[in-house]
Amino acid sequence: SSDGRTAEAVEKTYGKMLLYGGEPITTYYFSTSCGITTDNGVWGGDPEKTPYLISATLQPGRKALNLTDNGDFAAFIKKADYPSYDASFPYYRWTATTNANVLTANMGGIGQVEDIQVVERGAGGVAKKLLVKGTEGEKTISGQDRIRSVLWDASLTIYRNDGSKASGWRSLPSGFIAIEDAGKNDQGVRQFKIYGGGYGHGVGMSQNGAQGMAKEGATYEEILKFFYEGVAVEELKP
Repeated sequence: SSDGRTAEAVEKTYGKMLLYGGEPITTYYFSTSCGITTDNGVWGGDPEKTPYLISATLQPGRKALNLTDNGDFAAFIKKADYPSYDASFPYYRWTATTNANVLTANMGGIGQVEDIQVVERGAGGVAKKLLVKGTEGEKTISGQDRIRSVLWDASLTIYRNDGSKASGWRSLPSGFIAIEDAGKNDQGVRQFKIYGGGYGHGVGMSQNGAQGMAKEGATYEEILKFFYEGVAVEELKP
């Protein structure tokens, strides 16, 4: 049973810790990647202070990709079948459409929203700054959590990679997004198409990526060393 497997996993890994330079690390993890992870800079931290948290593709060889340019990131995120250890999971890729009314209500203070664009991306292409222009001014939204919530509303629908839909979300599944102006609807309200990928903050280990690796025969040590750069798995001596 799964309970038996869980108990066995706990027993086999009991007393073991992930160390970097002899010190325990902060093992950030999240649900699903978009095929690439990001680093600690996503929360405004200094990535050099946590060198074990790197941006890497979820592929054999773990190559680094520079996706900080909007065009490069859009091309990447639109590839629904980009090869990755978690490419089979529904939130690996998703699309959504938001609109100026939602943005205007969420922003406040800049009039009716007319335009939005990602103006800064972090490692792996995650959105770090969003410029929102309205009829009475503009604002820059910083940080992926705030960006994800400003763009979204529980009434809107997310379309996942497997064809299923999700609504009721108060925030977008991730900050790995490309945004395109989709014109106005019949009521004259401007629409914005969002191409997104992954579920969660994107730092450290993707749980579904780890699952994908395990299914391909990777050991738990191989998986941990894949997601956390330069770490050692060691038994703590009492």
